[in-house]
Amino acid sequence: MKFSSTEWSVTVTESPRVSVIVPAWNVANYIGDTIESLLAQTYVDFEIIIVDDCSEDNTYDVAFRYSDSRIRIIRHEVNQGPARARNTGIRNAKGEFIALLDADDLAYPKRLELQVAALDADPRLVMIGSHVSLMTDAGVRLRNIWKRPVTAEETAICLIFRNTLSAVYMFRKSMMPEDGYRSLKVSEDYDFNIRMAQRGWINNLNEPLSWVRVRRSGLTGQFSHSMLEFHKQIAKEYLEHLGLCPTDRELEVNTHIGELNLEPSVELLEDVEAWLIKLATANDRLHKYDTTIFWMICGKEWFEVCKFATPLGIHVLKIYNASPLSKYFRPGAKEYLKLIVKSAIRHKRSSDRRSDYL
Repeated sequence: MKFSSTEWSVTVTESPRVSVIVPAWNVANYIGDTIESLLAQTYVDFEIIIVDDCSEDNTYDVAFRYSDSRIRIIRHEVNQGPARARNTGIRNAKGEFIALLDADDLAYPKRLELQVAALDADPRLVMIGSHVSLMTDAGVRLRNIWKRPVTAEETAICLIFRNTLSAVYMFRKSMMPEDGYRSLKVSEDYDFNIRMAQRGWINNLNEPLSWVRVRRSGLTGQFSHSMLEFHKQIAKEYLEHLGLCPTDRELEVNTHIGELNLEPSVELLEDVEAWLIKLATANDRLHKYDTTIFWMICGKEWFEVCKFATPLGIHVLKIYNASPLSKYFRPGAKEYLKLIVKSAIRHKRSSDRRSDYL
């Protein structure tokens, strides 16, 4: 039997500690597995709020089949996008903690238990994420693990360059911004996480707690160019508390550090080095973050950018070693050897091509 009401519910726990928000749009093939992964949680004091964002398939019908008393379904009459779907769920949430899970992903059985324990153990934490495991569109589980920073300082600092929490986090409802998720075309997670980071500590548990489905039809794949532009603007806002007003070129360079999206060049390496030193120097002056950790992270980002630039040949190795940034982060012997070998091989290939014209 299907009710005509836009919201359906059965008896729900009066005051669950955790509200799991599941925004859903055209995920009929996946949402059943998602719901079952939540019903299999070792932690039981939670409710599930599924927000069907006016799906065009039978997402609502699949979700409606589950009669567990902890499940509520809210249906948008018109499609409003993932940010507003999340906000709808949060407005209707009864829990002290809000957990996010996309409707095509799966939660590990101990996900809620471990994240609640982390928030209970440290009142300074406002948000806790984790590493994630990856699976294909068809649900084949891969060995790949998407790792995230696992200290509060590192997580917050790395937000300057990229989103350091996957959308499998839990946060304190009382600490969220009043306007919740802002309705951006993409990158609403990055924007939200940056605003949460300014309200307290954010961090990740040092283990994967969810399976994330890699779908070519997902929003990230459709709007990759738009995402880069939004990342620039979001990072610009975040940089303000470091007392920096970045130029357009500096924002472009900052995005490249996080996404490695530009073609390598000597000029780009010089700009990256200058920007990282400018960032660390600004933090030295304002002491927003531990200065030793900040310089270490800048040194690590410098190494990763140089590793990406090895097609330029042996010049990259010389540029890397000549920079003062190289003394703040020591890569492992194996990683450093890769930098040397790749630079040398690319240099030799370039030399061989030049000799063909002689």
